[in-house]
Amino acid sequence: MAILRPYQKGGLFEGFFDRPKALLSMDFQKGAWYNFDLSTLREENRNIVHAVLAWFLYHIVTVGKNPMDIFIDEGWRLLRSGPFSDLLDELGRRARKRGIGVTLITHLPQDLAKNPTSMSMASTALIGRMGPDEAFAFFRSMGVPEAEARQNAESVSRLAPRVFMASPSGGRGALFPVQITLPSTWLRFWESLGNTMGFQEAGK
Repeated sequence: MAILRPYQKGGLFEGFFDRPKALLSMDFQKGAWYNFDLSTLREENRNIVHAVLAWFLYHIVTVGKNPMDIFIDEGWRLLRSGPFSDLLDELGRRARKRGIGVTLITHLPQDLAKNPTSMSMASTALIGRMGPDEAFAFFRSMGVPEAEARQNAESVSRLAPRVFMASPSGGRGALFPVQITLPSTWLRFWESLGNTMGFQEAGK
């Protein structure tokens, strides 16, 4: 109620939910892409948007059991949000049984250690270069033994730019390099959006 109070009649944001298409539809079209860009959220409405989207995804995934792939970019923002942190834990526990794939992308993996959820037991982590201390803390948070975590952290800290290592079963076991082939359909789609510059530079 404290979060919603500014949106009530007479509140600072009265009329916010009266806008056309303010409510999200739960009828997803198969094969469609939906993008929720939270990068420009203002501080005063961040909590309410996080709460509404968490409620929406909960009913789409956990209750509706709709099979889909969920990509969460800049995941550190949502790991610091109470509603989304709880939701990520829910997704991690139930995704496999519902035919759902969850990909969490973050520059600050230490947030996974600060907010231990079932996402830390992800089947595979693709890890880019990071400092040895940060990498060590990340592996330790996933339950990797100290000696093994330190060895993996040293390997990660020496990675070249744009090179990633795969860490199986929540960081357990030896790291191994992977070669990823992007389907031409994806490249054409991203090219239509003007987002293939990074791949072109990597190819050179």
